[in-house]
Amino acid sequence: MKRYWLTPPELEKYKVAKFDPCPYPLPVGHDALNMTWEKPWYCNPPFHMNTRFVRKAISEGSGYLVGPIPVAIAELLRSRAQFVEAGRYRWLECDTREPMPSPGMSAVWCITEVEKP
Repeated sequence: MKRYWLTPPELEKYKVAKFDPCPYPLPVGHDALNMTWEKPWYCNPPFHMNTRFVRKAISEGSGYLVGPIPVAIAELLRSRAQFVEAGRYRWLECDTREPMPSPGMSAVWCITEVEKP
């Protein structure tokens, strides 16, 4: 069973956009990934399709995309850490040094000291 998650009240302020490519309930035949999004837009995509919606949102521009992220990434973003590089890196097994067979995405972050007020 698929579950859908509506925008929480704390994020309603971003729904000022006039177009929602992912309304709930979805109209029959609606395909947000294969249509042009009217600007400005607000998108709360199905979480299981998040990567496809991120790519679509980047290509459309001028809107708000919301969704969950890992706590560690949120903390890095809040700290203003600088994102340096991303890719699929083949991490090495500690004892054999054999490369990871199916690596996921990894990131490199540069964290600098921040002056305290």
